[in-house]
Amino acid sequence: MSFRLAVLSDLHIDREADRDSWELAAEAFAAVARHGPDHTVIAGDTFDSASALERDCERVERRLRRDGLWHRDRLSVIVGNHDIFHTPHRGSPWHRARELARSVTADAQESYDLFTEWIADLVPRRARFWPDDPFPFCKDLGDLGLLGADTTGSDTAHSVNGYWRNREDAAARRIATGKRRVLAVHHPPERDDERTVVGQLVKGYAFGFPDNDFDRLQDFAEDVALDVIACGHIHVGGERSWTVARRTRVFRAGETGGVHGAIPSFLMLEIPRRGAVRCRRVRI
Repeated sequence: MSFRLAVLSDLHIDREADRDSWELAAEAFAAVARHGPDHTVIAGDTFDSASALERDCERVERRLRRDGLWHRDRLSVIVGNHDIFHTPHRGSPWHRARELARSVTADAQESYDLFTEWIADLVPRRARFWPDDPFPFCKDLGDLGLLGADTTGSDTAHSVNGYWRNREDAAARRIATGKRRVLAVHHPPERDDERTVVGQLVKGYAFGFPDNDFDRLQDFAEDVALDVIACGHIHVGGERSWTVARRTRVFRAGETGGVHGAIPSFLMLEIPRRGAVRCRRVRI
């Protein structure tokens, strides 16, 4: 008997900037519900900006409840960089300029606190390491231990790269459990340059983890015997599946929101009690 884990990512919802983003997200939630997974992960960037989080989180929750997904045993939502920073992909040039301007004065910690308050019911205290912060968490789902962690930067300048901090690493090691273990994060576990937003514009984009953070994450995967890392962040191109450490399979599901011309889809992972994990991509 296999555990069926659905993985969505990068919905980039913003009804004000792009109403179609909401329509596509609603279709995605309904499609996942029809497939009846044992659990669903949204691996970051549910919203296109911190402003969209403020405006749309209640509507998203109502829709997930309607589809029978909003329950701690059925759903986990991971924080992504767009959820807490004002760096949108969608909207008019005026809308994007306004959001970027907010980045100068906005406090990412306030947006992070709003996000974690929104998902609080989905992460019971017994699954947490820190009582007042849901990340990292580890849900005991029978044979499966589902870890969720925050890989976002701490400020807008470093909002694109992923980070695996000592604090996150130490806490996640303490709570990891399960015969099969899955880690859900937003950023793909790849070694990449560390670049500020300005550096991205000058030198090109970098999406993965700086050297020290990548090495720390890879050691974590090896030491706690991760079977799978589920992630998102990259919408088109690149590898969709690869291996880190000696045995940890990575599955990337960054296309759900159809951003940058991607064909909207989500992943369905079949995780048996032992043996290889199978993955299929479901178009929406």
